[in-house]
Amino acid sequence: MSGAWRDLFNCADGYLYHIDRVDETDEYHLFRTDLTDPTERIILLTGDSEGVSQVSELQLYIINGWVYYQSVASGDWRSKIDGSGAQLITYAATDENSYGGIPKW
Repeated sequence: MSGAWRDLFNCADGYLYHIDRVDETDEYHLFRTDLTDPTERIILLTGDSEGVSQVSELQLYIINGWVYYQSVASGDWRSKIDGSGAQLITYAATDENSYGGIPKW
């Protein structure tokens, strides 16, 4: 991990999840790295179309098989921890199960 975003990570089930900027493409990616073999790093999501951009909330939340993150450009997102897809999520302002778009745990 590099740059200002090196603190944007979380661990679950033996994996490190982190968002980082890739210099070659100047895009942000969500990565999953195997903690037992750091050479096993895969890209789960890429770019603004999947909400992976400069983030406003410097935390990733991992809850019930989902990685939650927040994009400055497009709001609150979540992705399955296997990278099978990203979803833009919205919650009503009065939703008791969320705080700022991120579910309470």
